[in-house]
Amino acid sequence: MEVLGGCDFYDLPMRLKREKENWSGKIQGESYADCIFERLIVRSADVRNTCFTNVHFKNSTLGIDTHYQNCTFAACKFFGMRGSMGTKTRYVNCKFINCTFIGMWMFAGQHYKSCTFSGLMRNPILNDANPKAEGYETIFEDGDLSEVLFENVSIYGKSVFRNSQLPTKGIKRYRNTNEILLNRAETIIDSIEDNSKIESMVLFDASLYKDHDPIVIDEFLLGSFFKTPHSREVFDRIVEGFELP
Repeated sequence: MEVLGGCDFYDLPMRLKREKENWSGKIQGESYADCIFERLIVRSADVRNTCFTNVHFKNSTLGIDTHYQNCTFAACKFFGMRGSMGTKTRYVNCKFINCTFIGMWMFAGQHYKSCTFSGLMRNPILNDANPKAEGYETIFEDGDLSEVLFENVSIYGKSVFRNSQLPTKGIKRYRNTNEILLNRAETIIDSIEDNSKIESMVLFDASLYKDHDPIVIDEFLLGSFFKTPHSREVFDRIVEGFELP
């Protein structure tokens, strides 16, 4: 038997289904394993030193004005059209081990402090704090996401990741010191008269990436975003010599 972050992780059995539960108040030192929570809502809760192993959260909201600390999620899956890690929810010193996160708004509204992640993040939109995304910003501070695979992740804002380790796979990083890449993109795009420039106009929209250094773009997105080989050639021309290791 292997132990991950204080939780037992073993040959995973079938999950027991639990529906429409509501949690609030103090939850401390608990352990949940081998179940699927459907439409779980956690509200105004303080969750500490709690382990979740082989748990699926379907269409669940893991926090509304909620605080998690020293919790471990091992081999868990978070998914569903209404699935969310919470709004106005904070995770401190939590571990997400071999977890899968699927959903556009899964990470809208949380602050992760000193948390570690491994597994897969698919399709989320990550917004920095700004008036248009007030209450739905995402912050990873002093965290480690180096073992996460990003797949079709959209990142808007220069402070989504604060002193955090980015994934070592699934992303491309491009140097943009003093807006040099954005200025280069604008110059090249302005010189092109056909529609092959459209995708690069979207990817290098200055309103989205102003003050970003580096500019981080999801590798999966790059593999499916361009409509023609020529439009991809425009992008490759712009970023030539700017990709960071």
